[in-house]
Amino acid sequence: MKSEIISKLEALLKTEDVNTVASEIKNIQKDYEAAFAADMEKAREAFVAGGGKANEFVYARTTEDEKLIFLFGKFARLQKNKKEKAGNEHDKNYEVKMSIIRDIGDLSKLEVNISGAIKKLHELQAKFKETGPVPSDKHKDVLAEYNKVVDQFYFGLNLYKASQEVDLKKNFEAKTEILEKIKRLLTSENLKDVERTIKVFRGEWEAIGPVPQEKWLALKDEFKALNDQVNQKVSEFYGQQKEQLGQNLESKKKLVEKARTLVVMWPKTEKEWEQKTKALLDIQNEYKEAGRTEQKTGDEVWKEFRGVCDTFFDKKKEFFEQAKGKYDEAKKAKQKLIDEASELKDSTDWQRTGEKLMNLQQQWKKIPNAHPKDEHRLYESFRAQCNHFFEAKRLQFAEKNAALEQNVGAKEAIIESLNAFVPVADAQETTNALKAFAKQWHESGQAPPNERKRLNDAFYNKLEEFYAAIAGSEEEKQLIKFKLKIERFEQAQDAFDLLRKENEFIKKQLNDIQHEVTTYENNMGNFKSSSKTKSPMIIEMENKIAAEKAKVEEWKKKQKLVKAALDNVTKAKTPAV
Repeated sequence: MKSEIISKLEALLKTEDVNTVASEIKNIQKDYEAAFAADMEKAREAFVAGGGKANEFVYARTTEDEKLIFLFGKFARLQKNKKEKAGNEHDKNYEVKMSIIRDIGDLSKLEVNISGAIKKLHELQAKFKETGPVPSDKHKDVLAEYNKVVDQFYFGLNLYKASQEVDLKKNFEAKTEILEKIKRLLTSENLKDVERTIKVFRGEWEAIGPVPQEKWLALKDEFKALNDQVNQKVSEFYGQQKEQLGQNLESKKKLVEKARTLVVMWPKTEKEWEQKTKALLDIQNEYKEAGRTEQKTGDEVWKEFRGVCDTFFDKKKEFFEQAKGKYDEAKKAKQKLIDEASELKDSTDWQRTGEKLMNLQQQWKKIPNAHPKDEHRLYESFRAQCNHFFEAKRLQFAEKNAALEQNVGAKEAIIESLNAFVPVADAQETTNALKAFAKQWHESGQAPPNERKRLNDAFYNKLEEFYAAIAGSEEEKQLIKFKLKIERFEQAQDAFDLLRKENEFIKKQLNDIQHEVTTYENNMGNFKSSSKTKSPMIIEMENKIAAEKAKVEEWKKKQKLVKAALDNVTKAKTPAV
């Protein structure tokens, strides 16, 4: 675009009289300056939005800008030279026209050869019109003197009527045409053009000679009235323009206050910053669309508005610089979890690895978000690692469950046989039969998870019922019940968790009992005596210690059963190498 402007300017400046293209060049200069200012403002806003400080912004002119500035300067110099040259020519023109006026004045004194005088007058008038402009401060006086001597010639020499009527009629028609042009000018909405053109029409009016006396006053009054209308229209235009500039200024002041109110409290979150940034950018757009103002007052308001905006964006930059550190920490922590999940994703230790990944997922939830441009990518990567493992697990157990479905029929047949079993009188024989049922149950394999509890409950509840009927002491019954409980745990879907919790419970019981034994033994030390006979209190404590140690043995037997079951479950879960 700038290259086109340069080419056009260079072509216009080659015009012999630059004044004939001055209006076009000034319009080009105005448009270029507006475009340059808009580009500079847009660049400044982009600089600020990108984190730069407004007071550090520098907008460098391009080579094309420097070329345009040179051409506009060249135009100004050409105009100046033209004006200076015109000034000298105007002085010469003044002397020529004054000489013509004196010659016309001399013609009015002639008493003979009227036709020759008229011819000479026309020659002088033609020469007068051909002569260029005079100094503006002498223009009116020259025209007045010219019209005066011409009037004196026509009226003083008593020209013959036909010649006088022809000239007066032509002048009347010419001035009437100017009046029509002024009327059309009044309908124009381009007030700048109206203001310029009316001056041309006034000059043409004054240059036209006299009109018939009986028509002169009416013609003159109409000309004055039309000029007054034009003057009023131009004055109203400038008045309205000034009023509009004032209204625009007030609108911009209100926008300054609106912006100041918006940033009275600084946002505390990114979302709040983005919301307020959008609101402030909307206000900036309103400011741009508020229209022109007077230069001085407009610059003052703009300086104030820009200060509010610059302060806001400086604070925003400071906030996001601090937030960047937190984002980087979150990104680093989440990347660590991704790496850990990646190391686990191909594991086939379904139970333990599943627990580890779920623990990583809980850790992920506790870490704040990384930067929005990283958060989604990090989350998708982490989820992909987890999904890889859990999908593999799902497929593995889907195949396993399909195989386990075949075990349901066998287990239901065992339950049916167990329900139909009738104990015999010999307890040992009944026990052996029940153990055979248990062996069949174990050898029938696992049932699918959704059937496991139902089948295990049906089998072990009935088994407990038979053992309870044949067991001797209460201790024996409890041990049998515990063994069946462990067997049931071993067959459960969450066998490892159930056995682990049971083992932890037994450990706690052993620790508590050991603590009681230690307490009794310490207390016994406080009551020792040299007497060979034990006191009743010592005997009581010894009995309590013996009872607690007996409990320890019972719990150790149970613990041994639990550990054996845990080993079985662990071996079953560990894939073959």
